[in-house]
Amino acid sequence: DGHAREDRRHGSAVVAAAAGTVISDPNLGSGASGWNVGFGKFIFIKHANGTKTRYAHLSQIFVAVGENVEQGQQIGKIGNTGHVEGATGCHLHFEVLGGSNPFARR
Repeated sequence: DGHAREDRRHGSAVVAAAAGTVISDPNLGSGASGWNVGFGKFIFIKHANGTKTRYAHLSQIFVAVGENVEQGQQIGKIGNTGHVEGATGCHLHFEVLGGSNPFARR
């Protein structure tokens, strides 16, 4: 059933999309406490090219602010912290900030 599938996904590895440094969000803090605008527990990483990535709704965080991470390194586990009511359930919220959209019309 759908519920059993969701339980198996909970806790799946979350890996860094690219190398970078774990930072605090200037408005939301470190993300470790889970108290913010709905992201729950999250990790925010600044990359060498100036972009930042956010991984949210985590059940566990394995890195700390100031730590350098490598591409593919496990940084946390998928969870359902924050605003994840109803059908959204257990999932990873992934954001890229400061990058350009290759599909945008110029």
